[in-house]
Amino acid sequence: MRSISGDEARTLIESQLAAHGQGVISVLAQYRRDDAVAAWHETIRAIEEFINLPRFGVTDDRLRAWLCAIRLDGAFVSNPGPTWLAVRQTLAPHLEPSVVARFTRIMLYAGAMGLAFAAHGQGARSASITLDTIGGTVEYFQSRRRHFVSLLYTMPHACSGSLVLQPYHALTVLLPQVEHSCIAITGFHHKLALLEALSDFSLEVDSIGAMASHGFETLDDYFLEPERASIHVMAELRGDQFTMPAMEPVDCRKIFSAAELRNGVKLIGAAYEAFGLKDSDFSAMGMLVIAFARYSRDDYYIEIEKETFRSMLRAQKELDPAELETLLVNVPSDYATNTNAYLSHPGR
Repeated sequence: MRSISGDEARTLIESQLAAHGQGVISVLAQYRRDDAVAAWHETIRAIEEFINLPRFGVTDDRLRAWLCAIRLDGAFVSNPGPTWLAVRQTLAPHLEPSVVARFTRIMLYAGAMGLAFAAHGQGARSASITLDTIGGTVEYFQSRRRHFVSLLYTMPHACSGSLVLQPYHALTVLLPQVEHSCIAITGFHHKLALLEALSDFSLEVDSIGAMASHGFETLDDYFLEPERASIHVMAELRGDQFTMPAMEPVDCRKIFSAAELRNGVKLIGAAYEAFGLKDSDFSAMGMLVIAFARYSRDDYYIEIEKETFRSMLRAQKELDPAELETLLVNVPSDYATNTNAYLSHPGR
């Protein structure tokens, strides 16, 4: 064990960032771009539903407690049938079949990955990898959402190979990379920020890793972004100051839908109006998002031809179309750049 600081610490941090960044690129580079993006995006959809289903899709507290307590251990992985059947039968009256199918599929993937991590010395019951129950898996996926979305943004930049990333393999291929390199990239960026801010920052280095002399507390352990209250709570907490807009009916059997997106825009607009902030810029963006939602596929993916998209931007008069396009369209880049410019994935 030795202590390093200053330029030596910076050199170590930057070398680790480069090595882990190249590790992400080398894994993604094996796969064909369009297939990888489609497979990983569908995986993210299933994960987002998995997170939100116990929290918002099930209103019965007893049912939620039963669901979250279900074990995803070795016994489940070796014989998932009885548990699958019980979950499917229980959720079928509440949710559409495709949602239930994706949920039970992620159950099996999570259980298998928990066993794989444990076999490589990363226990499924450790503080950071909690894949042994449905409730624990929800918390684990919530803590990794930033990494999942950043990988999606990286794929157009990195994927250049000929292998096809199959949807049923996407999580097993990329989750180990999240644990090995993506989390390390975030951690070393934290260390780099502390090195910039603190004159007495140092690293204790040995053959296993580097421990920082300083740290900072997050609001919630293992969560990589601060907890925040949605602006929608205005409707619940300040009803006397809030004019509820006319809302579209939402299919409660879905976890996400275009109707929910449009209702969200209306709620944000009403909250802005209550604070006197519903200016022309927001009005233009709100109208665009509602227009984009008309192009939703399977009530989740919004797919718009490039020229149609550009004509929609030109149709509004409040914002410069070219500048707006640069703000709305992702520019493919490496993983570290994407995660530091992260925008929250659509969801609750």
